[in-house]
Amino acid sequence: GERSDMGLCCPVSGCSGRMRVEYTSEALYLQILYLKSLFDLRGAQSKLNAENRQRSERNMGHLLPPKLSDVEVGSLDAIWTDCDNFLRESAYSVVNLSSLFSLTAQADEAD
Repeated sequence: GERSDMGLCCPVSGCSGRMRVEYTSEALYLQILYLKSLFDLRGAQSKLNAENRQRSERNMGHLLPPKLSDVEVGSLDAIWTDCDNFLRESAYSVVNLSSLFSLTAQADEAD
């Protein structure tokens, strides 16, 4: 929204309310990154497989994943995808290596 002296204008047409920043962009990025990890079924399966390999080496029983319905799997995948899409659009997900290494080169030249 547009910025005014009292904060951001509400994006809802006809609303005269003002919004204020509650989270920094970085904090929001980190929160969504954490949420993405909570809904990552493939990542959870990978961790479970690794745990079961370790349990096999110690002669312990295997852990079983929870049984999820197709609707539950679809919902979790949709949330994961939404989080992933948001993170891909965030400037925090991109590291400009040329600028990073140019700073290092400049520091080396100064020495």
